[in-house]
This record gives sequence, structure tokens and C-alpha cells, in this order.
Amino acid sequence: IYAYRPESYREYQGISIYEVNNHVYAITSTYLWGFTILDITDSNNIRIVKEIDFSNFVIDGCNLKNKVFTFDIVTDYPYAYATLATYRTSQGTEYDHRGVLVLNLTDLNNIKMNLVEFPSTRYCEWHSGDPAPARITKSGNRIVINNDDNGIEVYTITSPGQLDYTTGISMPSSSCCNAITSTPLGRLFVGSRTGDCSIFMFDGLR
Repeated sequence: IYAYRPESYREYQGISIYEVNNHVYAITSTYLWGFTILDITDSNNIRIVKEIDFSNFVIDGCNLKNKVFTFDIVTDYPYAYATLATYRTSQGTEYDHRGVLVLNLTDLNNIKMNLVEFPSTRYCEWHSGDPAPARITKSGNRIVINNDDNGIEVYTITSPGQLDYTTGISMPSSSCCNAITSTPLGRLFVGSRTGDCSIFMFDGLR
């Protein structure tokens, strides 16, 4: 077991591993802080190679630093797909943006980010825990995120790094979708953290 502790505080959440040029990297969602990329090729010499925050993340003229957060991430190099949710105190304001954040990791010195939002008509109210979306999974050309009591949101990768919102899928009224995972063949599992704590299964995600 190896441990690594950064010099300054970070709230590490979702993590995804990718390899390029004989190096192994871990990219982590760090909540309000954005993202951290670590070179983990040598377990005895783990080092941060890039930190990406939301200092200059502006949408519709609004700087979203400390207004949005990221909780989970998946990679399909050279792209990463991460959840982006609005912090509960900013929901319902001009800072309220939710969806999937696409990161181009080709050049670590110039990482580009693009938010693909889902319709505001699908927004859910915050009740407890971390606001949605906070979970993400990828299967084939589909990206799926949780949306609490509104179910899940489905996106389609139309070409590498290009993401289109496809549809929302609602669950039984007692459900609050949280954990999600998928298989390579397109079977999706969604866990509810309220009601009877059911696990829902979908076939044909791809």
C-alpha cells in the first residue's frame, strides 16, 4: 500500500487512470478545487504534474469558481469526462450549471474544458448529500450521470471529445439515483439511496 499527501488541502473524490508515452497518470476530481493530475508511474516518486482549478472558468459571463464542483471522472485518452454540479448555495442562481465537463488532456500545459449541460427542466432540488450530478460512467459511446430524484442523464459521444446530450430517464418516484456503473457490453446498474434502496438494471446502453 502506497500513500501520497499533497502539500496543500485537496478533497479527493473520483479518480481515473490512464497511460500515455510509457507514463501512468491518475486524474482526480477535487470537488471545489477542480482537478489534479499525478504521475504515478513510480510508486516511490508520485508527483503532481498539473492542477486545474475553476479560477477562469466562465460561462455566460459568470465566473464559476466556488460555485460549481466536480465529484467523479472517467477517461478515454486524450479526453476525460467529469461531472459538474452546482454547489447547493448557488442553485437557482445565474451560477447554476450542470452537466458533463469534457477535458482535452493532449497538452498538459493547455488543458481545454468544455461543459455540455443537460436541460434545466431536468434539474432536481437538493435534499441531502452532494448535489447531482456526482457519479459518471462510460460504456461504448455513451456517458451516463446520476441526477438524484430525476433519475439519470444520458449523453452520446458523436466523435472523440464531442458530446451530445441524448435523453433523461426517470426512475420510480421513491428513488434517488446515486451510484452508477456499466459493463463494456452496455449493461447499466443504478443504485438508489432512498426508498427501498433498489438497484436498477438497464440493457442496451450502447
